[in-house]
Amino acid sequence: MPAQDNTLQSKYLTRPIVRQRNSVTLVGWSAYVSALAIPAAPDDDWIRQRVNAERLPLALESAVLQTLVYFLQDSNTQINILQFISEDNASDVETSLGSQNDSIIAAFATRWARATVSDEQIAAWKKQNGVA
Repeated sequence: MPAQDNTLQSKYLTRPIVRQRNSVTLVGWSAYVSALAIPAAPDDDWIRQRVNAERLPLALESAVLQTLVYFLQDSNTQINILQFISEDNASDVETSLGSQNDSIIAAFATRWARATVSDEQIAAWKKQNGVA
């Protein structure tokens, strides 16, 4: 692992702006995934992500905390960490960071869902939604 500036890493984990930006990304991701049509035979990973997306509006703060490290682990975050921890970015930089965050969550959503959604929750979702 390459050498990292621990102070910058710590700032990413503690700055309110990072949590605000990530919460907006999570809300957008939740809206997108929750609106997807249910496939005829969704696999368990699809259902896990759907469960996380559907419960996110009632558990946003928890989701922000659960996913903070996933965002930090991404190479785009590491490359652009100064921009991610800054509150003083120009609008075009913020737009770019938003796009990067969308890509980052797409990359880790399955891992997050596997860590947080149980087999029992999958079975309950299938029953509730008439999925065999």
